[in-house]
Amino acid sequence: MKGLSLLLAVPVAAGTACAPRVDLDAERAALRQADSAYSAAVQSKSLDAIVALYTGDAVMYPPNGPTVSGIEGVRQYATNMLDTPGLAIAFTPVDVQVSGTGAMGYTINHARVTVTDPTGTTVSEEIRDFHVWRQEADGRWKVVVDIWNSPTPPAPPPATPTRRR
Repeated sequence: MKGLSLLLAVPVAAGTACAPRVDLDAERAALRQADSAYSAAVQSKSLDAIVALYTGDAVMYPPNGPTVSGIEGVRQYATNMLDTPGLAIAFTPVDVQVSGTGAMGYTINHARVTVTDPTGTTVSEEIRDFHVWRQEADGRWKVVVDIWNSPTPPAPPPATPTRRR
């Protein structure tokens, strides 16, 4: 029995020793660079550069809106977003993490989104931006899940007028 245990332990140990080591610091740096490229693409309003940073099966969860699926959905959403009058987005990186295998990671950013409303007034909002990234076969990091929301509670509904009797 002891011989059988030893016989089974050798292939397991050999397989573990041959497993590729992931340089997590290098992968975090690469993901941080991809996140910076994302911020630059949005700030420059480059539709093709934005879309190129998403996987073909990407999913977006915009606040108060329907789920956006697939690369064509991402393209359409980004097109509409970039057409917003006065759009300016400034990102501030908060966190970058990579899984132990180096295959997945996430980034968190805070951002200030500024637009011009229908009355011509400039309006700004703070948002929290969360991306799940996947490292593709070619080594590039791409967004597979995009979620953002506001830390500010929504405005209360307008008061209903009271009726006099």
